[in-house]
Amino acid sequence: MPTFAHLTYLPNLARIDEDKRHMEGFVHEAELCMKLGIQNIVIHCGSRRDKEKGLDMVSKAINDVNQRYSLGILIENSAGQGNTLGGRLSELSQIFEGIEMKDRVLLCLDTAHLFASGYDIRLRSTWDTILEYITDRFGSEKIGLLHLNDSKTDLGSNVDRHWHIGQDKIGNDTFEMILNNMRFENIMGVMETPKVDNMDEENMKVMRSLLSPLVSRPSS
Repeated sequence: MPTFAHLTYLPNLARIDEDKRHMEGFVHEAELCMKLGIQNIVIHCGSRRDKEKGLDMVSKAINDVNQRYSLGILIENSAGQGNTLGGRLSELSQIFEGIEMKDRVLLCLDTAHLFASGYDIRLRSTWDTILEYITDRFGSEKIGLLHLNDSKTDLGSNVDRHWHIGQDKIGNDTFEMILNNMRFENIMGVMETPKVDNMDEENMKVMRSLLSPLVSRPSS
């Protein structure tokens, strides 16, 4: 089973040209992954007022790490808050265009971020559009991981607030649609819901209840 790490929030990959510590932090965490035998690392795109420059810097940072380490890198979409990059798939595509070793780079799609950035993923037609766009711009089988989170904030709010599965704006019907979509059958998913009481267990129960009887059920 593949393993995934997540880059901490301190390295801002969109500003590696302004402060060397951002790139040093990325390299340090990539090296830790290699030492620990972790195969993949999920990254955020960072933030920068000059988005064009910022997107170029993210591509450069990924190229640098790819040259140093044999590590899978997954670019995560954002909620698009403030000057954050990656809220639109077109921005992720621009980063991908600047990457040299494209075979090592995948996407991590976060449901709460998609919703907050304006993609109404409650609709099957929206998923069809997203998947067609990704296949066209990135290639087939370029989604490497799903972050499965409900959203505390409204569609297009650009505010990143994860919530428990089915308990807020996105709703159970959407997660049922995702879990039973055969195009996602080989893609792993991780929930990043708030750590409250026994809600991890409750969220897992909800997810299992949404699986079709014809879909294999994970042990954890």
